[in-house]
Amino acid sequence: MVAPPVAEGFRPRPPSPALRSTPCAGDDRGELTGPVAARTGGANGQIVRGRRGGAARDDRTPPEIASARDVLATVCFLDIVDSTRRLAELGDRRWRAVLADYRETVRSLVGTFDGREVKALGDGSLLLFDRPALSIRCSDAIRQSVSRLAIEVRTGIHAGEVELEPDDVYGIVVHISERICALARPSEVLVSRTVKELVAGIQAIQFVDRGLHELKGVPGRWRLFAVRLLEPSGA
Repeated sequence: MVAPPVAEGFRPRPPSPALRSTPCAGDDRGELTGPVAARTGGANGQIVRGRRGGAARDDRTPPEIASARDVLATVCFLDIVDSTRRLAELGDRRWRAVLADYRETVRSLVGTFDGREVKALGDGSLLLFDRPALSIRCSDAIRQSVSRLAIEVRTGIHAGEVELEPDDVYGIVVHISERICALARPSEVLVSRTVKELVAGIQAIQFVDRGLHELKGVPGRWRLFAVRLLEPSGA
C-alpha cells in the first residue's frame, strides 16, 4: 500500500474500517533509518505490512501472531489537567458525569477525524491516527470542545512504528507519546520533531519551539514543539 502524502487533504473524512499506514520518521530527526527504512523501501513511503520481522502472513501463521501487525502510525496521548483537584471540587457523582461527557466527546471527535480510540486510561485517552495532521486537528478540536466542561487537557503526539492488536497498541512510540504528554502545558498540544516534519507544508499548522527535553526512560534529548493552528479545527 502506498500511504497518502501527509501534506494532502487534512480535512476530516468518514472513519475507515481499518487503520492505514502513514510515512513516518525512524528517529526524531525525521530520517528513515534501520529496520523501518528497510521495510518501507527507504524514504519513498512504500509500506510493507505484515507481522514482526517483515514476513508476509500466510495460512500457516499462528493465530496469536497473525492478530498483531506492525504499522507506521501517529500515537496521541490525552490527559485531563488537575483531575484530582476537580474530583475533590465536584464530588464523585458530578465528576463521573463530567468524565462520561468527556469520553463521549473524545470518541465522537476521534471518529470525525478518522482516528481510533485504543483505550481510555483513567482520566486520559490513547488515540491512534493514520496521519499526523489529523491527530493535531482532532486534539485541538477536543481541547476546544471540553472547555465547556470546565476542564483542560494536555496532549502529546509522536509517530513511528507500532505493533497493533485488535484492542491495544505497543511499542516505544506509545511510551514516547505518553512522556511528551506529561510535559505539555494545560490546553497545549505538544509534538515531537518527527511529527512537525511530517506535516511540513501545511501552512495552517504552525509550531512554537519548546526546546530540548529529557523523556523519562527514553535515551537522548528530544526537541518538542507546541502546536499553533491558524484556523479552528472545528468538528
